[in-house]
Amino acid sequence: MNARSFAIRVAAASAIAGFAASTAPAEAVTWIHKTAGAFSCYVPAAGWQVVGNNNGIDISSPTGDEGVSFAQTAWPAAVTTQAVATQMLNLSARDGSLTNASITGRGAASQPAGGVTMQRFAFKGTHHWVNGTEPVVGYMLVTVFNRALTRGYSISLVTAPTAKASADAAMLEFIRGHITFYGKAP
Repeated sequence: MNARSFAIRVAAASAIAGFAASTAPAEAVTWIHKTAGAFSCYVPAAGWQVVGNNNGIDISSPTGDEGVSFAQTAWPAAVTTQAVATQMLNLSARDGSLTNASITGRGAASQPAGGVTMQRFAFKGTHHWVNGTEPVVGYMLVTVFNRALTRGYSISLVTAPTAKASADAAMLEFIRGHITFYGKAP
Protein backbone atom coordinates (compact mmCIF):
# COMPACT_ATOMS: atom_id res chain seq x y z
CA MET A 1 0.00 0.00 0.00
CA ASN A 2 1.41 3.39 -0.90
CA ALA A 3 1.27 6.50 1.27
CA ARG A 4 -1.58 8.05 -0.72
CA SER A 5 -3.87 5.01 -0.49
CA PHE A 6 -3.06 4.71 3.24
CA ALA A 7 -4.00 8.37 3.74
CA ILE A 8 -7.28 7.87 1.87
CA ARG A 9 -8.16 4.73 3.89
CA VAL A 10 -7.40 6.47 7.21
CA ALA A 11 -9.42 9.55 6.24
CA ALA A 12 -12.39 7.41 5.15
CA ALA A 13 -12.30 5.19 8.24
CA SER A 14 -11.89 8.20 10.50
CA ALA A 15 -14.75 10.11 8.90
CA ILE A 16 -17.10 7.18 9.25
CA ALA A 17 -16.12 6.62 12.88
CA GLY A 18 -16.33 10.32 13.72
CA PHE A 19 -12.59 10.63 14.32
CA ALA A 20 -10.92 13.88 13.26
CA ALA A 21 -7.69 12.17 12.32
CA SER A 22 -4.45 13.11 10.74
CA THR A 23 -3.58 10.83 7.82
CA ALA A 24 -0.21 9.66 9.16
CA PRO A 25 1.12 8.62 12.55
CA ALA A 26 2.41 11.72 14.36
CA GLU A 27 5.80 10.25 15.17
CA ALA A 28 8.20 7.79 13.65
CA VAL A 29 7.60 4.30 15.00
CA THR A 30 9.70 1.16 14.68
CA TRP A 31 6.96 -1.41 14.21
CA ILE A 32 7.33 -4.81 15.90
CA HIS A 33 6.12 -7.94 14.11
CA LYS A 34 4.13 -10.41 16.24
CA THR A 35 2.52 -13.75 15.43
CA ALA A 36 -0.45 -15.30 17.24
CA GLY A 37 -2.02 -18.51 15.97
CA ALA A 38 -2.46 -18.31 12.20
CA PHE A 39 -2.28 -14.50 12.23
CA SER A 40 0.50 -11.92 12.25
CA CYS A 41 0.48 -8.19 12.78
CA TYR A 42 2.63 -5.16 13.49
CA VAL A 43 2.39 -3.21 16.74
CA PRO A 44 4.07 0.10 17.66
CA ALA A 45 5.69 -1.08 20.92
CA ALA A 46 6.65 -4.27 22.71
CA GLY A 47 3.98 -3.81 25.41
CA TRP A 48 1.08 -4.36 23.01
CA GLN A 49 -0.75 -7.65 23.64
CA VAL A 50 -1.53 -10.00 20.76
CA VAL A 51 -3.71 -13.11 21.11
CA GLY A 52 -4.88 -15.22 18.19
CA ASN A 53 -6.01 -18.59 16.89
CA ASN A 54 -7.16 -19.94 13.52
CA ASN A 55 -10.31 -17.78 13.50
CA GLY A 56 -9.07 -14.38 14.60
CA ILE A 57 -6.69 -12.06 16.38
CA ASP A 58 -7.07 -9.51 19.18
CA ILE A 59 -4.50 -6.73 19.54
CA SER A 60 -4.61 -4.37 22.51
CA SER A 61 -2.58 -1.43 23.74
CA PRO A 62 -0.39 -1.81 26.84
CA THR A 63 -3.13 -0.18 28.94
CA GLY A 64 -5.90 -2.24 27.30
CA ASP A 65 -7.95 0.80 26.35
CA GLU A 66 -7.35 0.65 22.58
CA GLY A 67 -7.66 -2.33 20.33
CA VAL A 68 -7.89 -3.88 16.91
CA SER A 69 -9.55 -7.24 16.29
CA PHE A 70 -10.17 -9.41 13.27
CA ALA A 71 -12.35 -12.52 13.10
CA GLN A 72 -13.61 -14.76 10.33
CA THR A 73 -16.08 -17.60 10.32
CA ALA A 74 -18.11 -19.80 8.03
CA TRP A 75 -21.87 -19.39 8.31
CA PRO A 76 -24.56 -21.79 7.09
CA ALA A 77 -26.93 -19.16 5.70
CA ALA A 78 -26.73 -15.86 3.85
CA VAL A 79 -26.16 -12.85 6.11
CA THR A 80 -26.12 -9.08 5.67
CA THR A 81 -23.45 -6.62 6.75
CA GLN A 82 -25.99 -4.91 9.04
CA ALA A 83 -26.83 -8.22 10.75
CA VAL A 84 -23.15 -8.99 11.37
CA ALA A 85 -22.45 -5.48 12.76
CA THR A 86 -25.45 -5.68 15.08
CA GLN A 87 -24.50 -9.20 16.19
CA MET A 88 -20.96 -8.02 17.03
CA LEU A 89 -22.23 -5.22 19.26
CA ASN A 90 -24.70 -7.62 20.93
CA LEU A 91 -21.93 -10.17 21.63
CA SER A 92 -19.73 -7.45 23.13
CA ALA A 93 -22.61 -6.37 25.37
CA ARG A 94 -23.22 -9.97 26.47
CA ASP A 95 -19.60 -10.53 27.50
CA GLY A 96 -19.63 -7.21 29.36
CA SER A 97 -16.78 -5.55 27.45
CA LEU A 98 -18.89 -2.94 25.64
CA THR A 99 -22.23 -1.62 26.86
CA ASN A 100 -24.60 1.10 25.67
CA ALA A 101 -23.27 0.44 22.17
CA SER A 102 -24.98 1.81 19.11
CA ILE A 103 -24.20 2.18 15.44
CA THR A 104 -23.68 5.87 14.69
CA GLY A 105 -22.94 5.78 10.97
CA ARG A 106 -22.32 3.57 8.00
CA GLY A 107 -20.39 3.81 4.79
CA ALA A 108 -21.73 2.81 1.42
CA ALA A 109 -21.76 -0.93 0.79
CA SER A 110 -19.42 -2.12 -1.95
CA GLN A 111 -19.31 -5.39 -3.85
CA PRO A 112 -15.68 -6.04 -4.85
CA ALA A 113 -16.52 -9.52 -6.20
CA GLY A 114 -19.57 -11.64 -6.95
CA GLY A 115 -21.31 -12.66 -3.75
CA VAL A 116 -19.05 -10.48 -1.57
CA THR A 117 -20.27 -7.31 0.17
CA MET A 118 -18.15 -4.95 2.32
CA GLN A 119 -19.37 -2.11 4.52
CA ARG A 120 -17.99 0.07 7.33
CA PHE A 121 -20.01 0.89 10.44
CA ALA A 122 -19.14 3.47 13.09
CA PHE A 123 -20.17 2.88 16.68
CA LYS A 124 -19.95 4.33 20.17
CA GLY A 125 -20.39 2.79 23.59
CA THR A 126 -18.92 2.33 27.04
CA HIS A 127 -15.85 0.11 27.27
CA HIS A 128 -15.38 -1.93 30.46
CA TRP A 129 -11.79 -2.86 31.20
CA VAL A 130 -9.60 -3.65 34.17
CA ASN A 131 -9.10 0.03 35.13
CA GLY A 132 -12.76 1.04 34.93
CA THR A 133 -15.09 2.29 32.22
CA GLU A 134 -14.84 5.01 29.61
CA PRO A 135 -16.65 6.17 26.50
CA VAL A 136 -15.26 4.77 23.26
CA VAL A 137 -15.76 5.15 19.53
CA GLY A 138 -14.74 2.84 16.76
CA TYR A 139 -15.56 1.26 13.48
CA MET A 140 -16.15 -2.17 12.02
CA LEU A 141 -15.28 -3.28 8.51
CA VAL A 142 -17.70 -6.12 7.76
CA THR A 143 -17.27 -8.44 4.77
CA VAL A 144 -19.91 -11.06 4.03
CA PHE A 145 -19.52 -13.97 1.62
CA ASN A 146 -22.82 -15.16 0.17
CA ARG A 147 -21.55 -17.45 -2.55
CA ALA A 148 -22.97 -20.81 -3.58
CA LEU A 149 -20.19 -22.83 -1.92
CA THR A 150 -18.77 -20.25 0.50
CA ARG A 151 -20.87 -18.50 3.11
CA GLY A 152 -19.54 -16.61 6.06
CA TYR A 153 -18.18 -13.29 7.17
CA SER A 154 -15.16 -11.49 8.47
CA ILE A 155 -15.04 -8.44 10.67
CA SER A 156 -12.34 -5.96 11.61
CA LEU A 157 -13.04 -3.97 14.75
CA VAL A 158 -11.12 -0.84 15.81
CA THR A 159 -11.86 0.75 19.19
CA ALA A 160 -10.36 3.73 21.04
CA PRO A 161 -11.37 5.95 23.95
CA THR A 162 -13.26 8.96 22.64
CA ALA A 163 -10.56 11.27 24.03
CA LYS A 164 -7.74 9.44 22.17
CA ALA A 165 -9.48 8.41 18.96
CA SER A 166 -8.43 11.37 16.82
CA ALA A 167 -4.79 11.22 17.84
CA ASP A 168 -4.46 7.45 17.38
CA ALA A 169 -6.69 6.79 14.34
CA ALA A 170 -3.82 6.50 11.84
CA MET A 171 -1.87 4.12 14.10
CA LEU A 172 -4.90 1.89 14.67
CA GLU A 173 -5.74 1.82 10.96
CA PHE A 174 -2.12 0.87 10.18
CA ILE A 175 -2.37 -2.05 12.62
CA ARG A 176 -5.72 -3.14 11.12
CA GLY A 177 -4.44 -2.86 7.57
CA HIS A 178 -1.38 -5.03 8.23
CA ILE A 179 -2.98 -8.10 9.80
CA THR A 180 -2.10 -11.22 7.84
CA PHE A 181 -3.44 -14.80 7.87
CA TYR A 182 -0.73 -17.33 7.05
CA GLY A 183 1.25 -14.47 5.48
CA LYS A 184 -1.57 -13.13 3.29
CA ALA A 185 -4.22 -10.46 3.75
CA PRO A 186 -7.32 -12.17 5.21
